[in-house]
Amino acid sequence: MKKMFLSCMLLFLIIPFMVNAEECDMTKITITTLEQKGIEGKTEVIKEPTFKDRTIDFNFKMYDIGDSISYEMTINNVSDDDYMIDESTFKTDSEFIEYSLQTKDGNNVVKAKSSKEVVLSVIYKTEVDDSLFENGKYNATNELKFTLNSNDKEKKMNVITTSDTKNPNTNINKMKTIVIFLFFSAIISILTIFNKTKFNKCAIFIFALTLIPVVYAICKCDIEIKAKIEIEHIPDLYETMEKVAGENTCITKYEGEVTDEVGNTVQAKNVYFNNCPDKRNVIFGNQCWQIIRTTETKGIKMIYNGIPVDGKCESTREEHNGITSGSTTTLVLPDSYLYASSFTYDEEEKTFTLVNPSSSKWSDSTYKDLLGKYTCKNTNGVCSRIYNINDYSSNTKAKAVSYTIDKVNYSTIGVSPFNANTESASAGGYMFDRSYNIQSLDTGVYDNYLFGNDFSYDSENNQYTLTNTVGPFRGIENMSTMFNHHYTCFNTSGTCEKIFYLIYIQASNYHFIELENGESIEDALTNMLDSDKVNKYNSSIKGIIDNWYYNNFMDYTSYLEDNTYCNDRTIISLGAWNPNSGPLNRSTTNFLKFKAYDRDGSDNKNISCKKITDQFSTSNNKAKLQYPIGLFSFEELNNINSNDLLKSNINYWTMSLSDYGYYFGTWIVITNQNGSPMAGFIPTSGLLHHGNSIDTKNGIRPAISLKRKINVIGGTGSLTEPWILK
Repeated sequence: MKKMFLSCMLLFLIIPFMVNAEECDMTKITITTLEQKGIEGKTEVIKEPTFKDRTIDFNFKMYDIGDSISYEMTINNVSDDDYMIDESTFKTDSEFIEYSLQTKDGNNVVKAKSSKEVVLSVIYKTEVDDSLFENGKYNATNELKFTLNSNDKEKKMNVITTSDTKNPNTNINKMKTIVIFLFFSAIISILTIFNKTKFNKCAIFIFALTLIPVVYAICKCDIEIKAKIEIEHIPDLYETMEKVAGENTCITKYEGEVTDEVGNTVQAKNVYFNNCPDKRNVIFGNQCWQIIRTTETKGIKMIYNGIPVDGKCESTREEHNGITSGSTTTLVLPDSYLYASSFTYDEEEKTFTLVNPSSSKWSDSTYKDLLGKYTCKNTNGVCSRIYNINDYSSNTKAKAVSYTIDKVNYSTIGVSPFNANTESASAGGYMFDRSYNIQSLDTGVYDNYLFGNDFSYDSENNQYTLTNTVGPFRGIENMSTMFNHHYTCFNTSGTCEKIFYLIYIQASNYHFIELENGESIEDALTNMLDSDKVNKYNSSIKGIIDNWYYNNFMDYTSYLEDNTYCNDRTIISLGAWNPNSGPLNRSTTNFLKFKAYDRDGSDNKNISCKKITDQFSTSNNKAKLQYPIGLFSFEELNNINSNDLLKSNINYWTMSLSDYGYYFGTWIVITNQNGSPMAGFIPTSGLLHHGNSIDTKNGIRPAISLKRKINVIGGTGSLTEPWILK
């Protein structure tokens, strides 16, 4: 028992020398400067930072994600010992604010008789939930600390040096020493108790003398930080419109269906249409825009309105240089030229340059790879007139649209046809695939032909045979007796390799669509309007919009949401495209009509987009946009209850089809204007109009959709004081 008592007393006397921790003398460690540095965003200091009684205290206000503030402080060490900043003690449980502590030289050791410059940074990292704001403010007090550690006794004995920057984790080494000491002390104590060695007393004494030089007292000082932070809620554009909707009837809530994401059609909860003349104008990306509506994801969908002048978007702005279309043309392509999918342009020099062009020659076997591309019709890829290849005409000729850089109206990026090909039903697509040839025959040269209600097809011999026939006779003389007989082979035998279907009669002209390989009129409609592969080539207007975006707006892509741009190709009336539509003298004067044709119908304001191949977005592989930009649909603009708000100084395109007879019609906005072209047009009103041929030239006013949480940093929303967005 006596031996056990002696052993325990020995441990009791030695251990305190190892683990005793003492507070630092703060006259040896001081913080002498604490200066505010590097304010970003709209951070406002409410209280200048102070340091007293080991506590750093500061108070400031933030507004938006990314706002930050930094403080520089100098830690002075006038003692004879090295101190180390323990980063592991620098923690906070704040969800929204991130703190960091860094030395300017990257070394955490504050050496004896020296000082160290340290930067304390605070950043608004994660957005505060809307529900946490009270009266537009969120207040938080964050408490954290960092610790300075020293070890004067170990430094004097030169066993473990805290200033060793290669191995600063001295506390780990101290713990190892303690564990080793306790382990050997326990063994020696046991041997002493059971008298297993005659040298036990001597061993204990020697071991104790060996360990005493490495025992030490931990000296530390905790620097407390108290940060009082106020975050002020800045209403984004969605919240601004939502608030106005509650105060003013010019913001109207939409109650119908909406498609804002690919395939996701829902009952709208967050869609508001903006009918406020003085609360709809925005400057974003150095361009003027007008707000049309909010999206279901609380974004803001806007229409292009030109280049600002002196920070204003007034209707008296002059024309500016942009992409302007010449006439659609049949382009002769006899030689190898450079072709490219995109181009850059110089508005001052009025020149185009192809981007990553390759050489090719237009032919029967190569033309499909060139559809939708651009050429300067030369071998250097630079020109003042560029051509968009739109469709096949012959083995040396293409249907094309030519463009130059010239003056365009202030509210547009330029003017263009929707497509160069007016005849095929596929040409009404924002993107399209296969087009069909249309044969137009004058009744003056019309021979006697056999007509059929249907056909059979021999695939081995590639031969159509008319069935349920009438004639042969001149169709125009017998239309009243030709019930539902649209098919013909243009002969009297009723057999042919290619069959023709009568789609429309215009005065003295008969218009037929050419079918082959066993296709029926129903197959042709599917291939042009409903196939999963229908969106392959850019329309002329999409190509120009994409190239404008590439040249002017790439830096702003991260601010845009992936909204749906609807090119609705839903048919509401087949007209003569129905093989059983009735007497030809009546049915063949009826157009193929699309959903938007019925301006006053029950769906004329429904902004849903039911078919996935019509829902153009950057994430929809069946209707994929290269960039998040498109055109407004008829239905969207029809929800604006004011012709005054639709006005522009030029007629402009929508994305909606209207009808198809012997040419394709699309919805446009017609603008009534006062003044002469020489003096400049003054728009007075805008009116939605259907049936405009897609090969005519109209203005291009693209649409974009801003993500939520883009804040207003100035302006009132009027033409003279547009909202300025951050």
